[in-house]
Amino acid sequence: MMRRPVRILSGLAGAALLLAPAVAAADGSCAALSCAIGKRAWAHIDARHCRTCDSLTPKNSEFTGAYCGGAEDALELCRAVLAAADCTAATQRNGRIAATATLDRVAGKLRRGCTDTRRATVILEKDGRTVVTQFPGDP
Repeated sequence: MMRRPVRILSGLAGAALLLAPAVAAADGSCAALSCAIGKRAWAHIDARHCRTCDSLTPKNSEFTGAYCGGAEDALELCRAVLAAADCTAATQRNGRIAATATLDRVAGKLRRGCTDTRRATVILEKDGRTVVTQFPGDP
């Protein structure tokens, strides 16, 4: 996997954003998408998808520890999804973009039964780069 440069910017209300370059609208492929993970998105991902399956409510899935060490790990997952050969992007009814792919290693556990999955999904804002959330499995 090719590593892209990362910049940390201070922005809205002191929120830091982790940015990967270049973005465009989703057209079914993920090639034009990129990743920007702010503090709010990381807090959302951490609170909902970085706990053990024993403590999860049935509506949540769990990332492996490799993707839960901090926003940099979340950025790595986002990049892995977008760089995967089978990544597909679909525009949701609210205009956000769901990018889903199969990774080369286990991404986490599915919400039902805590079974391992290599599939992962990243939900991006309409800009095609601002991460809203990400989770193991399909949308």
